[in-house]
Amino acid sequence: LERPHRPPAALVLGGAKAGGDKHRVIAQAELTPELRQEGYIARTQTDFGWPEGAGFLLIDSDTEMARDEIMGRLLTLCPQIAQAPILQYDSSSGWLFDAATGRELRGQRGLHNLIVIKDAAHAPEAAEVLQKLAFARDDGSAWLEVGNAGQTLRRSIIDTAAASGPVRLVFSFGADCGPGLDERRPAPEVFNN
Repeated sequence: LERPHRPPAALVLGGAKAGGDKHRVIAQAELTPELRQEGYIARTQTDFGWPEGAGFLLIDSDTEMARDEIMGRLLTLCPQIAQAPILQYDSSSGWLFDAATGRELRGQRGLHNLIVIKDAAHAPEAAEVLQKLAFARDDGSAWLEVGNAGQTLRRSIIDTAAASGPVRLVFSFGADCGPGLDERRPAPEVFNN
């Protein structure tokens, strides 16, 4: 992904209900009626929704599995994914290096697959179904963890929270590392373009 802005630039999977290509987005607490009249909006369900028609399903795999393994498991869960256009890139939280020595401090920490789907509004439902299929397969694509409060957490190669809403921020353009650190993510890959 080219970096159109200095990190931490992010994508939003939905779109502004007001239409148009560009909007000034501010915190909801700062949005006054006067600012709304000037065209400002907030990142809320009031101002954002799923686009009508095609859009993206984000499959956020917060795992250290290799790219090929994640893709293979996704194709096993849903063979139709093999026909869809996909942009695959590493999460911004990985591939951090010491700038002076070149020593790797953190390797792969996850993978994003942006999959084009016919109806963007069905993205949350599609992610839920894929996660249920992952649990049904019992092949390591899904697992249970115990949370800090003792609750059972359902985890899988599909982070359903990532596809949960049109206002969800997806940090796709890299990390703002600061002095002494470099990010060296592999190049994104495009499939079925």
